Amino acid sequence: MRKLLVQPINLLWQFYRENKKIKIIVRQAKLIVLKGNIVGFDEHMNIVLDSAVAYNKKFGIGERLGLILIRGREIAEIYCNAELERPL
Repeated sequence: MRKLLVQPINLLWQFYRENKKIKIIVRQAKLIVLKGNIVGFDEHMNIVLDSAVAYNKKFGIGERLGLILIRGREIAEIYCNAELERPL
C-alpha cells in the first residue's frame, strides 16, 4: 500500500470549499482554542475565521470574537472533525 503526502495548504483549501468549521490551537497559548469557519487564507497559512470563538480549556469559558485573522506562524495545530459541530 502506498501512502500519500497531503500538503497542509491543500487541506485548508478542502476545508474552505466544504465550509467546514475548524479548531486552531495557537502556538503561544496552548490553553486557548479558536473555533470558526474559514473565510480565506494565503500561502503563508494566515487564516481568516468568521464566527470565531475563543475557548479557554482550563476554565471552560468561550468568548465570541467574530471575524479574526490568525498569523500562520502562530498556529500550532489545526483540526476539522464532526465534534466541532456541537455548540460550546
